[in-house]
Amino acid sequence: RVGEVTVSDADADLLRSGLGIQPGEFAVLLIGKDGGVKARHESVPALSELFTLVDGMPMRRSEMRASPSVCSD
Repeated sequence: RVGEVTVSDADADLLRSGLGIQPGEFAVLLIGKDGGVKARHESVPALSELFTLVDGMPMRRSEMRASPSVCSD
């Protein structure tokens, strides 16, 4: 699924192939806005690790500077 749209089997196969994921393989990919794979995990990563990766990306850093969290120290 992508949002509320169910992806066809053919499209899912095309996505997996393009991302180098073999049939039956489990993978968690962090894909940047540019479409590039920024991180790849063969098992479920800790959410804190994913948040750290995302927070280190240039676009996210810009967002954080522009709108500081109310929880900031």
